[in-house]
Amino acid sequence: AAADSGRWIWLEAEEPAATNLPPKEENPYRPKAFWEADVLSGGDWIGMKWRDAKKPVFLEYEFDCETAGKFLFYVRKFYTFGNFRWQLDGGAWHGADERPHFSLDAVAYREDQERIRVDWFYMGEVEMGVGKHKLRVEPVYQETADPDAEGIFTPMAYDAFLFVQKGLFNPKGKLKPLEMQKMQSGTAFGMDPAIERFEKSPVDWLGLDEKVAGEKGGITVKDGRLIYRNSIDPVRLVGVNLSQSGFTNDSSVKTLARFLGKRGINLARFDLGELFSDQVGADGKLRMVVNEHMMGLFLVAVQAMKDSGVYTALTWNMRTTPLFLKKIAGDYAMDFAGASSVERLGFMPYLFFEKGAEEEVRRVWKEVLGAKLPGGTRLGEDPAVAFLLINQQDSIFTEDFAPYQKISEAKMAVMEKAFGDWLKSERKGEDLASVVAGWGGEAVRGDVPQEGRVGLLSTDEMASRKDARAQACARFLAQMQADFYRKMVNYIKRDLKYPGVVSSGNKMVKENGALGWINAWSQNYGDATEKHGSYFGDFDGLYGAWNAIEGVRYRDRCGLRFDGRSGKEAERFELPVRALAYSGKPVMLTELSWAGPNRYSGEMVMLTMTLASLQQVQVVGYSRLISTFWANALGDRVSFFTPEGMGQMPAFAYAFRKGYLPAGNTVATLKISDASIFGMKQQPLAENADTQLSAESQKVAAGGGKKEGKEGEKVHPALWATGKIEVQLGAESDGFAVSKSAGVVTEESLLAANGAVRWDYKKGLMLVDTPFCKVAGGFLKKAGKIKLGEIEIDAPMEFGVICAVSLDEQPISSSQKILVQVFSEQSNAGSFAEGTDWKLIRSVGRPPVTIKNMVGGITVNRPDADSLATYALDENGVKRLTVSVGAKVPFLPSTLYYLIEK
Repeated sequence: AAADSGRWIWLEAEEPAATNLPPKEENPYRPKAFWEADVLSGGDWIGMKWRDAKKPVFLEYEFDCETAGKFLFYVRKFYTFGNFRWQLDGGAWHGADERPHFSLDAVAYREDQERIRVDWFYMGEVEMGVGKHKLRVEPVYQETADPDAEGIFTPMAYDAFLFVQKGLFNPKGKLKPLEMQKMQSGTAFGMDPAIERFEKSPVDWLGLDEKVAGEKGGITVKDGRLIYRNSIDPVRLVGVNLSQSGFTNDSSVKTLARFLGKRGINLARFDLGELFSDQVGADGKLRMVVNEHMMGLFLVAVQAMKDSGVYTALTWNMRTTPLFLKKIAGDYAMDFAGASSVERLGFMPYLFFEKGAEEEVRRVWKEVLGAKLPGGTRLGEDPAVAFLLINQQDSIFTEDFAPYQKISEAKMAVMEKAFGDWLKSERKGEDLASVVAGWGGEAVRGDVPQEGRVGLLSTDEMASRKDARAQACARFLAQMQADFYRKMVNYIKRDLKYPGVVSSGNKMVKENGALGWINAWSQNYGDATEKHGSYFGDFDGLYGAWNAIEGVRYRDRCGLRFDGRSGKEAERFELPVRALAYSGKPVMLTELSWAGPNRYSGEMVMLTMTLASLQQVQVVGYSRLISTFWANALGDRVSFFTPEGMGQMPAFAYAFRKGYLPAGNTVATLKISDASIFGMKQQPLAENADTQLSAESQKVAAGGGKKEGKEGEKVHPALWATGKIEVQLGAESDGFAVSKSAGVVTEESLLAANGAVRWDYKKGLMLVDTPFCKVAGGFLKKAGKIKLGEIEIDAPMEFGVICAVSLDEQPISSSQKILVQVFSEQSNAGSFAEGTDWKLIRSVGRPPVTIKNMVGGITVNRPDADSLATYALDENGVKRLTVSVGAKVPFLPSTLYYLIEK
């Protein structure tokens, strides 16, 4: 680090040359204890609560620059509070609002109800010459949203400012550029990988399938499978969800693309919502306009991904695009007490009933797909842009469809008129008053048949009543949703000439037992089905995985044991990776995560990829990469850029893409007629488009079908974990048949793919044994010695995952190049919770992310074992030292990867 010190300038914020802020001793956020001071650079910071909007506030810093050139400017400060503009040497002002105010690195500072944290933000780029310079910072005043708050103030606190040349800085708390934070104890070590320089490495999957994404003509669907247009090669993709808000510049984007390709990730998924900004026109109307800066970085990213063999998927989470919600739904949320923001409420009804809504959606997709990549091709025509999801995470059948509670009277009048028109068409002109009278029961608000209006039930009411009126309401809403998706799919594929794979929506609904299959029917458009979900621990009270602070009680959950949640044990077999296949279409798992704190979350990659392979799922994607580098600490945001996520990619991504993990067969077929779907009849299996909602919305059916040839035998609810289950929506008749070749599921264990997967879910142990891949994961210490063909494992770690995979297309029995990957458990340094079952968080911990020491080793039982040499690889996959020669491979405490060569 010392050799490069002339290539950056680090300024302690609490030591300005001039300021009118109170002295640091009067900062209301000053450290109260040594552990708070420990997370701050220099042990302190400067700040205030700004109560006077008219008072100009400033900070000035004087410094010397030793090396001329372009510098990136970063600030470490109190979360998003205290936005500012900055100026160098009296030049142009640069505002924080010129780019999304996006946290690149967050460290817990005070984990009580104040929820104070310290975050790094990228602020822009500047040219600087050798000599003296002056930085001026002027905080920008912001009013609080709550007029009844104590005064009107903007909290602000600044820790450090940094000018640094490209390629030298990964934000890591208080550490300076290139500074490493290594930690090793008798029980754990801190993982702090060096900046990736892409040295020669035996673990580099760049170009594994294609040198450039789209080289084989792009991806399409044939016979229910994803295929390359110009090749018969199988398509298997491992993906991550990216936030382009975390991109700092073109260089960082290109480095990330190369990094992902090296790790085996060949799909990057982007949300269009981040490409647009709010704008109010001269007429006072809101408009969605492209943010040119973000669009530029996005297009550079797509091109960089393509050049690294990484495909692009596009999605749009309209629910988190506030301006779009306001434009479509209006300020309806303001009509109701407790509705604090439009973003928190569903808006799907307005896509179907508001004039111009569909046209606005079309405009957005047209603008995005019409953009040009740096390589010259139109985004919507480039074969590297493989997948498009029209609408993520919303449905008309959520709890937000609550007439006159979350939807205003004026909006309901439009919907009720549409319902009346639909009924007239369905009942061939029958008088609406007669239709309503024929349903029976009490009148519903909105029943004004003489005006052509008929009242609609909420999702709760539809699911509880299930009567003729409820069925009519559900069918009407389903038809509106289906018509929207059908028209959007046709528009994108026909009018915009998009050649890739299109799917419609992926939202699970409230009251899934009654409305789940209706929702699936209405979203079953396009070429494929997307599903996603998160696996949460057990949390007590109002707090959850996104708000796990000191004083919160929680309980770890292990998917390998099918652990249930308190009071909801019937759902225990519902993992987010459950992937029912609808109407012969391929299924893609595009957004999976294991939320923390959960000591068993290291199971995620092994469990999801193995179960995806068994279900013949060809796309597995994880959520998400918040920034372009390793997470410095585990916080209230789920990041895949951690040891348990990205750290397990090399072996598992390779094994999945090469087809070395076992593929299951079709184990069952469920046929559901339209009459049963809209009659809300109980089915042997529940629909599960998304498992992210609260448990109350997931009424899982515990089997109920009959196995062929065995009268009366119930189907185990974990049957899906043994292979593919096909669902035929709109079948001529109902039926549920289990194949004679289905896997075996007992009350303690599961056997799949002709014995290649042995899963003892009572003990929490999964074993995979194929010629090219050996995996053992779960409670390894209790399992004792494990024999998987030629590989014998003796690793007495309480919980861990071990994977051995051949790298030369030869079975492990004769392979001359084997990658061995080891993982245990991750947590923040110093994190602590009291208790054994239910735990009380006493400290969320601090950087770095630590991993429990690896213990034990493996033995390779081959006749030529004496000629095998094992090398330890560092976190970037580079050979560092020889571990052993011969059959026995001992694990080093802090090594994740080993290469065995002959």
